[in-house]
Amino acid sequence: IISVYLFVQAPKLLGNVVNSVLDFYIFDKEVYIHESFDELIQVTILYVAAYALKIPISRIMAEMSEKTAATLKSALNDKLTYLSPNALNQEYSGNVLARLNNDVANIKSFVSKSVTLFLSDLLIIIFILIAAMRFNPQLSLIFICVIPFYLILTYIAHKKTVDNYKA
Repeated sequence: IISVYLFVQAPKLLGNVVNSVLDFYIFDKEVYIHESFDELIQVTILYVAAYALKIPISRIMAEMSEKTAATLKSALNDKLTYLSPNALNQEYSGNVLARLNNDVANIKSFVSKSVTLFLSDLLIIIFILIAAMRFNPQLSLIFICVIPFYLILTYIAHKKTVDNYKA
């Protein structure tokens, strides 16, 4: 949560730096360069801290995926011991084991990467909506009302694309 919060706050500070540069070069306003430099340092610190906080998250998810894979392999091994020899004679036993190992590896990869990305992306959306509501509530509400129509249009386009691809 802290990492995502820092990622959302950094562009706000970066926007202040860009506004200062534009004020100086385009509008010929007097700008105190040390303030912009301080904000640029703060942005750098925010991004470094946000990325540093992602390291423990990655390690935790890697450990979780390892535990999930180990539990799943153990359960599959228990199930395989109860299979009759006839079931394995119909198919090469090495082929069955290779497929099971590939499936467990895919699940492990999904847990370690996709779950983390899903949770962080969900938090980013929530924090961005909160930030947008703080900046301009009316425009944010219009955006939120438009999202369902966008999702419906995307679903329709996806369905037609899949149908055309199958054809």
